[in-house]
Amino acid sequence: DLDGGGIYNLTNTDIFNNASVTNNSAKRDGGGIWSDPLLVSGPGTNTFTNVTVRGNTADSDGTTNLPGDPRGAGGGIYHDRGTLTMS
Repeated sequence: DLDGGGIYNLTNTDIFNNASVTNNSAKRDGGGIWSDPLLVSGPGTNTFTNVTVRGNTADSDGTTNLPGDPRGAGGGIYHDRGTLTMS
């Protein structure tokens, strides 16, 4: 996947409970989880409760998405805009 190898989220209010996001990869950002609710529905709140995020990688294709920066962002989680709550 280009972004969000395990979960690709564009909605503004989501609740994830008792889940495992493991051993995923993304060519750019958010190997496990990619979240940017503002792109579609405005800033919101995403809540992760008892969610394990492990063994995920970003930038698996080795290219850059920002000039001068060859790395992907958020091997486990990439979250941009809005509120992310984890417990």
